[in-house]
Amino acid sequence: MTILISMSIFSLNKNLRLLHQLTSVMLNNHQLVFMILKGKGTPVCSGGHKMYYWGHYNGVNKFRCPHVCGKVNCIHGTKWCSDKNYGRVTKTRPKDNPRYISTPHRGSRNWRKIYNKRTSVERTFSRLKEHLNLENLTVMGAKKVKTHLLLSSISLIAARIAAEKIKLKNQNSAA
Repeated sequence: MTILISMSIFSLNKNLRLLHQLTSVMLNNHQLVFMILKGKGTPVCSGGHKMYYWGHYNGVNKFRCPHVCGKVNCIHGTKWCSDKNYGRVTKTRPKDNPRYISTPHRGSRNWRKIYNKRTSVERTFSRLKEHLNLENLTVMGAKKVKTHLLLSSISLIAARIAAEKIKLKNQNSAA
């Protein structure tokens, strides 16, 4: 009796973890299909493989069967997921689950470009706050704060230009 209870608690706990990963329920070919997201918001095909990101349009990410795209050699073939040669297509919308789904898809080339821009802006803000004391303003009034911010930004840019000139001068003298 206790063995059955412990097994049922284990299976219940496992099912709860799976339910936590479920993001949406779709009706596809008159059958209920659960779309499970793996890792970075990538849906999983019925064969258990991560689906291949095929781009985005109008705020919707499109994923295709990885076997049809040539990324995975699925033992089930293409007929397992879909009866079409194009393979199974799944679309995700950030509105459904913005914590896991983003446009462009997390990990794609466009997403990395945007993320790199974001990190460079965050580094700039950090330098302004820590090195140029924008975290502790001693002036009052919107015009004075704006002037202080602009002068701090100018000094940050001037320091960067000077550092690049010194670096270039050292490279020329070493060569």
